[in-house]
Amino acid sequence: MSRLATFNNTKEMIIQLNDDLELGPRGAFEEYVLRCDDDTFKPSAENMKVLRQYANEVSLFLAASLYNQQGISEYSCRLVAYTICRA
Repeated sequence: MSRLATFNNTKEMIIQLNDDLELGPRGAFEEYVLRCDDDTFKPSAENMKVLRQYANEVSLFLAASLYNQQGISEYSCRLVAYTICRA
């Protein structure tokens, strides 16, 4: 899969999770990712690394939210976070 395709898939996942969790961007890169389009995103190795880190943070936030608010087991939450991070 190309970096641009990975960017699009990851961005879509981040947007969905942010909407579900009612989160917004917390920094300049996060805001850039959420607002940019395919033509403006530079899929450099460094940008892709930071994008993966951002996706991991959002998925871990989801897992923590499930654990704290809905009483789902810690193992299940970790599994959710791992699955999302590997997508």
